[in-house]
Amino acid sequence: MRVLKAGGRMVIEEPDYNHKGVKILALMEKMLLMRSRFYKPQEIRRMIVSHGVSACIETDGHYTAWIIADK
Repeated sequence: MRVLKAGGRMVIEEPDYNHKGVKILALMEKMLLMRSRFYKPQEIRRMIVSHGVSACIETDGHYTAWIIADK
């Protein structure tokens, strides 16, 4: 957030961990000893908001979520 200038926007595209298919993918990566870390969109939004920046979540209703932060 410190490199985002005032009036700037950041968009994070992530697999939506709330969907079953993404949870299966996360489990498979864990079984393969990959060090992936999946966060729920709400957790990412909470991290952003904790820095005093507004953020919202949009989804495609399938497997993708976008977390949009406006400074």
